[in-house]
Amino acid sequence: MATIVHITSGDLWGGAEAQLLLQLEELKVQNLEVILFNKLETYMRYSEAGINCQVFEESHGFINLFSEIKKFLPTDSMIFAHGYKELALAVLLKFSLNLKIVAVFHGLREPQRNFIANLKSQLYFTIYKLLAKLFANKVICVSDALKNSLGFNNSIVIRNCVKLPALPVANTKKKLGTPIIFMAGRLVTIKRYDLAIKAIKEVLKKTGVELQIAGDGIERSQLEQLCKELKIENHVKFLGFRKDIAELLSQSSVFLICSDSEGIPTILLEAMASGAKCIATRVGGIPEVVNSIGIGCCQLVSAGSVKEISDAICAAFTEENSIDIVQIRKSIETDFSPKRAVGELMKIVDELAVN
Repeated sequence: MATIVHITSGDLWGGAEAQLLLQLEELKVQNLEVILFNKLETYMRYSEAGINCQVFEESHGFINLFSEIKKFLPTDSMIFAHGYKELALAVLLKFSLNLKIVAVFHGLREPQRNFIANLKSQLYFTIYKLLAKLFANKVICVSDALKNSLGFNNSIVIRNCVKLPALPVANTKKKLGTPIIFMAGRLVTIKRYDLAIKAIKEVLKKTGVELQIAGDGIERSQLEQLCKELKIENHVKFLGFRKDIAELLSQSSVFLICSDSEGIPTILLEAMASGAKCIATRVGGIPEVVNSIGIGCCQLVSAGSVKEISDAICAAFTEENSIDIVQIRKSIETDFSPKRAVGELMKIVDELAVN
């Protein structure tokens, strides 16, 4: 069998890196290599999980990076590239070593507030799509919505997966009547935490709530300033980077996603399985999740609508909780398991190995 080689930069820790880790832990193959470009958070997380990573420092320059990886790779390698830099390297390696390569798209381009940064983001994503279209033997997308948006002829959908923790225990905060609205993720423009904060301002006119945001990023200072401007800083807690997400979810009444774009967010699956009422924008692969698990598992709202978000939060506090956690967990464990995702990935490996 071919040696499976995953290349991901490891510049940050996010949903894509977490998804790859879940698949790496499930892969029951000996011929497996993971290549990173630095020893930051992703390297630490993978190492803690027992995943052996080969690090080729990006700081050495692209040409040296290519040369060093070329010397390292087994001749039977099949490369899975998780980003535009990774795919650019994979294309060069494909023609140098006659390898098969797979481009993995975890989502659409993330807009940036800064004009220059946004222009660069557009350029890099355009390059990413062009390289995938011209040179990738196969393209993996994490949702049907993403596949349809990209429009590649040789693409296949492998939905994101999740490994659920044990059933949540009863939490005291819900019993004490302190409603907590929970969000988690990178604090970046596309996640639209600003909408959540504005919605909380409206909700507070009707009932007392607390918004907790786990995660960090370049938008944090702006979001903290927005809370002060709206005079709700005492009702919004920025928790920073956290590893106890399951516990935080178990203490929450409502889980909220306000993103302008998403693939299939793992945290949404975890939130559904925790028993929290879920509210999410009708974007990307989120409607696919709702259709798969069942209507009622999540309230969908329009992207960009503060009113719909605030109305949904207020309704969540007044409506009786009829969530069937056992059935939801069963659906998630069937349709979004690491075993299923890895099984579909191995079909690609087998297909490309004989073609």
